[in-house]
Amino acid sequence: MLSASIEVLTRFMDVAALRHQVVANNIANVNTPQFKALIVDFEKAAEQAIKTPGSDLKGVTAEVRVDPNAPVRRDGNTVDIDQEMARLHKNNIMFRTYAQLLAGEVNMMRSAIAGR
Repeated sequence: MLSASIEVLTRFMDVAALRHQVVANNIANVNTPQFKALIVDFEKAAEQAIKTPGSDLKGVTAEVRVDPNAPVRRDGNTVDIDQEMARLHKNNIMFRTYAQLLAGEVNMMRSAIAGR
């Protein structure tokens, strides 16, 4: 049985991987007429689930949807390359942070098993 923190960190890493794919898709379509930029919604629903006693993240799903706040260019495209690069950078930092925290949890479990 995995600890709750390992399950949470794993879930957040999965969502970060999905977000990376979505941002990469947005960047790849920066010059595609009528393309609508997509975003991943997860954190607010995850926060609610974590705050709710007896709830967990298993029932919380990441939602990929069109970004309603994206400005529309003349060609109908809503991808802002600067914003997408910033999202990619932030997501990379978050993923690495989750990975480091997860590695720390695994190391603590190894130490406990080894009796150190």
